[in-house]
Amino acid sequence: MVQKVFLRGLSLLLASALVFSSCNKDNKNPKVKEDLSLGGVSLSDCKNDKLPYTSFRTGSQEQKAKERVVFEALDGGTLKVSHLDWSATCGLSKEASSFDMKVEGNKIILKEQVIDHNLFDCRCIYDNSVEIKGLSEGTTYVLQFTSSQNGYLYFTKHFNYTKDLKEVVYAKRD
Repeated sequence: MVQKVFLRGLSLLLASALVFSSCNKDNKNPKVKEDLSLGGVSLSDCKNDKLPYTSFRTGSQEQKAKERVVFEALDGGTLKVSHLDWSATCGLSKEASSFDMKVEGNKIILKEQVIDHNLFDCRCIYDNSVEIKGLSEGTTYVLQFTSSQNGYLYFTKHFNYTKDLKEVVYAKRD
């Protein structure tokens, strides 16, 4: 008798656990895959006539207003993040640019790093981009972007990854 009551109780407990676990699914925001990867890193050549460093420093308000980060969806779960119209010393090599990424749940922490040794007395305007691969359609992510180029640029942006995604964030530096 005690064994029958125990087995019935155990069966009821297992059935309840199964019902509650199947009802607790969040279909609006499925679990984010943490196997995202980076690819397609690129750094443009100098986009302007090389400007003397001193004149660029004093007349850079207009240039600062153009600097922006664009992120747009590409095919196959890929997000292209482009840092456009930022300035650095002339003669940057392609190896001077890199990105690091860390994923924490649905948060993507993307750090842009540019090694600028200021070896030349002139400034250039550059574009830099990277692709984040492995995103899921319809999933909400948080992109935390940082760059230490020309002061500290930082923003956090919530976005829902869809094939039509294209957003622009204008740079505001500390």
